[in-house]
Amino acid sequence: MSALATQLTQTYRREEELYMRILRLVEQQERIMRETPDPHAVLALCQDVEHVLDEIAGIERGIEPTKHRWEKRNGEEDAPELDDLLGTIQESIERISQKQDRVRQSLMAYMKEQQRQSESARAGINARKARLAYGSR
Repeated sequence: MSALATQLTQTYRREEELYMRILRLVEQQERIMRETPDPHAVLALCQDVEHVLDEIAGIERGIEPTKHRWEKRNGEEDAPELDDLLGTIQESIERISQKQDRVRQSLMAYMKEQQRQSESARAGINARKARLAYGSR
């Protein structure tokens, strides 16, 4: 494997670790919404995900020149290990995206239910106030 392929492989291994960390965070969000829905805890984990994504973006900025040199050599060298690693990262990104969609849907359903309960409670309070104000006749 060439020095370029080795450098990219090492860098993408680090990114793979970071994407796995994101996957664990999103799985934690799913668990929270499934077991004891807590939007505040989910949002706190969103901040953690954002920090990891910032780290990945920094890595990507750092390897941009290496990626360009590699792309210019496209087809000159096989790098099956690098290709496999990039495939694994892509699969992780897809899994993360699917799980984030489920978390978002759970949050929306939770918020909708909270709003429904709030409206129901408000209607009950208003009915009680009306009975008290006008008396039962």
